[in-house]
Amino acid sequence: MSNSVEVKIHGQSFRLRTEADELYVRELQSLVEGVISDLEQLGRKSRTVDSHRIALMAALQIADDYLQLKRQVEGSKAEVQQRVHALVQNIDRLLE
Repeated sequence: MSNSVEVKIHGQSFRLRTEADELYVRELQSLVEGVISDLEQLGRKSRTVDSHRIALMAALQIADDYLQLKRQVEGSKAEVQQRVHALVQNIDRLLE
């Protein structure tokens, strides 16, 4: 069942059709608004406040955060697999 949720990001309203609940969509909205706000503050200091540029920089920042977390998870998963393999080998040795 899809929901229709209206969000406002950077002064623009969007109606989203989503399977996620409204609370989750609001959390996404808040995250994006926070990144945009941070970038706008930096842009004011350097006098570069183009809304398209801000939106692209926000997308890059969020993508960077996502990829870093994904790499951490993949690294953790590989470490767990190595530990499980070592434990299985130890158990096999003990059972021989």
